[in-house]
Amino acid sequence: MALIEKAPAAATAQGLRKSDQQDSSIGSEYNAANGHAQAEPDAVAISTQRSVEDWRRIIADALGHAVENILAAGRYLQEAKDELPHGEFGPLVKSLGLGERTAQMLMKIAANEDRRQ
Repeated sequence: MALIEKAPAAATAQGLRKSDQQDSSIGSEYNAANGHAQAEPDAVAISTQRSVEDWRRIIADALGHAVENILAAGRYLQEAKDELPHGEFGPLVKSLGLGERTAQMLMKIAANEDRRQ
């Protein structure tokens, strides 16, 4: 069993879904001095064992969000490329930590998806 404490209200403000808050194993801190995990005083012991269906749902949800975000990034990159003055798109891509080829592929993925629809 893992120790889970109630998720702080700030977690919701940070965009975490209620299911993510319940699934996370927060509430224990590692004490480097003695190498033991110490439970928070208001922590409650619950089982964290998940079923195959639970994992399928969690992973499918994450993949869905990943695809949506990849498409959005590609669309935004294309819009930025179209709108920025000549010579400013490359530095933008670099500032994002992306390579030129990665930016091209993201834009191509988004364009292909837009043509499909």
